[in-house]
Amino acid sequence: MNLRFVIFAIALIYGTNALSAQWIELHLGQIEVAAETDANREGVYFAKPTSYASQFSCSKDRYVVIRESKLADRAMSLALYAKSSNLSLKAYVVGCDSKCYLDGRSVMLLDN
Repeated sequence: MNLRFVIFAIALIYGTNALSAQWIELHLGQIEVAAETDANREGVYFAKPTSYASQFSCSKDRYVVIRESKLADRAMSLALYAKSSNLSLKAYVVGCDSKCYLDGRSVMLLDN
C-alpha cells in the first residue's frame, strides 16, 4: 500500500472531523447550573425554547452545555454580563456529548 494513500486517508478522516465544529449564538433567556447527579452532569446549560440551529443531530438540541468547571464559571460570568449589557454570547460547539446535549468548548462575547 502506498504511504501517500495512507496519509491521505488519515488526513481525510481526521480533517473532516476537525472542521465539523461551529459557533452558535446562545439564548440567554434560560441559563441552568446543574450539579452532578445520575440524570445530569455538572455544567452550565443554555436552554432555548426551540432547537438551536446547528449541523449536529443531538436529541437534546435545545441545550448547549459547557461542562469543564473553569470554562463553565467563565461562561456563566460572561453570560450574566452579556445579559445585563444587552450583548450576545456565542459558544463553540464541537458535537453532541454523551447525554446528547450540544457540547460547548469555548465562548465568545459579541457587541450587537
